[in-house]
Amino acid sequence: MNDFFGALYKDLVNRLKEKATDIRFIETDLGQLDYDLRPGLAYPACLIDFPMTAYSNLGGNRQEGEVTIMLKLCFAVFSASSGNAPDEAKNKALACYAAEQQVAEALHGWHPDYCTPLTRTSATTLERYNEIGMRVRCLTFVAAFQDLSMSPVYVKKRAGVAIVNG
Repeated sequence: MNDFFGALYKDLVNRLKEKATDIRFIETDLGQLDYDLRPGLAYPACLIDFPMTAYSNLGGNRQEGEVTIMLKLCFAVFSASSGNAPDEAKNKALACYAAEQQVAEALHGWHPDYCTPLTRTSATTLERYNEIGMRVRCLTFVAAFQDLSMSPVYVKKRAGVAIVNG
């Protein structure tokens, strides 16, 4: 496979669109959250990145990679979840957990045919966004794949014999 990351990104987007229907916007993480203002995304949003891939050699210019897949789930928080809040407000504020569960169920154990099943390795909250009324949960998955794109290609040719009169 020559474009593992592009193929994986497209397959992740399709899987999330199909199985994590609470997520309204899916995009590559290009640093949209690196500003002090709330980014113009449709919420809940999912930003996808591949922050690290470790490689080991298999010989013959073939490599095995273990890719880290990071999904930032972004929620605009407008409701209170305190004990004194009405149940309707609490349910709305806590809907982020249901969306997160949809994403985890959609991806953990799933795999396209060119890598091992995705394994969720962590789920964390990125606290720095609370000041701008956002909740950001970071889900991390890993999967392994083989990169054969740099290995030489050998072509067997049948030896031909020509008989020339003369």
